[in-house]
Amino acid sequence: MRSGFPPALLALVLLGLTAGILAARRQKSLSFLFRWLPVPFYCYFLPTCLAAVGLLPAESALYGWAARFLLPVCLALLLINVDLPGLAGLGRPALVAMAWGVGGILGGMVAAYGLFHPWLPPEAWKSVGALAGSWTGGSANLIAVKEALGAPENVFSPVIVVDTVFAYSWMAFLIWLAGRQEIIDRWNRVPAEGLVLKKQKEDHRVVRGRPWPWAGVPVTALALAALSLAFGTLAGPSLSQAVGRLFPSLGNSLKPATWTVIAVTTASLGAAFSGRFRAAPERTERIGNFLLFFLLTILGSQASFKALGEAPAFLAVGAAALLVHGAALAVGARWSRLPLSLLATASQACVGGVVSAPMVGAVYRPALAAVGLLLAIFGNVVGTYLGLLTAQLCAGLGN
Repeated sequence: MRSGFPPALLALVLLGLTAGILAARRQKSLSFLFRWLPVPFYCYFLPTCLAAVGLLPAESALYGWAARFLLPVCLALLLINVDLPGLAGLGRPALVAMAWGVGGILGGMVAAYGLFHPWLPPEAWKSVGALAGSWTGGSANLIAVKEALGAPENVFSPVIVVDTVFAYSWMAFLIWLAGRQEIIDRWNRVPAEGLVLKKQKEDHRVVRGRPWPWAGVPVTALALAALSLAFGTLAGPSLSQAVGRLFPSLGNSLKPATWTVIAVTTASLGAAFSGRFRAAPERTERIGNFLLFFLLTILGSQASFKALGEAPAFLAVGAAALLVHGAALAVGARWSRLPLSLLATASQACVGGVVSAPMVGAVYRPALAAVGLLLAIFGNVVGTYLGLLTAQLCAGLGN
């Protein structure tokens, strides 16, 4: 079924599939399906299966339209109510731990790409940047970097496998280490008081002026997305040319979509700083997450299982990157005298995200659950920028 499939009907089918996956996750009888494979995995690979047997078209006007128009709205919804003032309450030790973790991911990705790029497809640097966005932020950053750089599906599909395999394997390893934290902290000469954080308040929100009613939040997010799309479309080519004159290799990879993603991320964070858009944040995040999973089903519909033939090389990249990340954490523990509990929480905030970081933190110390959540949110804030930076560094190595 590769032609004659109306885009509106295709959108309804994929919306129904997304809703069905999310509904299945809430069913206790189906919880075993999501124990080791997360929702994004199903959202991506179930449409791939349907496309492989001809039930979904390989090409549709919907695919290009969704990536162009829905992604900015999704990013705006997920970022506009980020509690930026709350992140300032994490304290220096938590931020230093996150810096070691993020630095290890970025350094590991670049080193791994430099080592394995002869066995990778020509545009693999784009997907490595997307994976770096995911491992310093989350799924939204993964898609944002992928679309900003125009990574083709044949180099993107293996990254979903890598992300799923290593995110859960790494989480299991960090939980295993929890039983050895006292020995490791003693060897690293961590001070007896261990963890020193600024006192966490239950509500960090700082609101300048009266908060907006919730109805104004999605409207504002939609407006920011529209303005960012216009900025990327109208000003993007000129900006790319200007950057290209200074950095020729960089200018060639900056597309209008890149400027749209940068603009909507920056504008949404600017709006979040005011604190006026935090009315019922769980509602806004629910809509943003649904759009995120819907975008994943659209991307999965364009994928092919042939691309998984590249997975072994990408798995090697992921393994090497995590080895460097782990080494950076070990150096950070020794150099900065940070407890393993905080470094493990920061690590899972990088590689896992907002769902799993609090779990890992709580395994080490119940009070670290909130820290893990805030560190993961911090990763969502910076992940897109770091993913784009990693991609450019990898592109430089490949040339």
